[in-house]
Amino acid sequence: RARAEGEEVERRYAEAARRIAQVEKMQEKQRRMARQAELTASLLEKAPRSRILAGITNALPAGTSLLELSLDSKLRATPAPAAKTAFDRRKQGAAPPPPPGPKVYDVTVRLTGIARTDIQVAKLISVLGRSPMLKDVNLVVSEEFEQNDETLRRFQLEMTVNPEGGADLPGTAASAGVE
Repeated sequence: RARAEGEEVERRYAEAARRIAQVEKMQEKQRRMARQAELTASLLEKAPRSRILAGITNALPAGTSLLELSLDSKLRATPAPAAKTAFDRRKQGAAPPPPPGPKVYDVTVRLTGIARTDIQVAKLISVLGRSPMLKDVNLVVSEEFEQNDETLRRFQLEMTVNPEGGADLPGTAASAGVE
């Protein structure tokens, strides 16, 4: 009788071990799929360039024009891994290095435009600054110049595309639900 109970306990342990192995296998597959999803998502633009251009164009106050717009993408520097102690290196042994993570890019927008007044430039900066799509909107240059007996203001703005932000600027037709 004791032998039969022992065999039953062993059978249950073996069954539990098999289930645990299945769960671990499923968790590893889930981690691998999540890593692949991250890599795939990193290949897509968070805010399409056409939306950025349309949003900035629609945010321009009346009497303001764009002369130049450029987008520059730079690979975000990843921090160097922390130095490991000899104990940590021995403990890790010959474990394979972790798989590479998704590449993250910082996208900078630089635009040059002309306006009749400083107030128009300030309105544009205000609208762009409230956008969830953009961050760090800064006035780089603002200078007066004469054209056809009219005093105009040439300005240059620099901003960063927010990777977690929305795809529309406030006050534009797209953000109001109008296409």
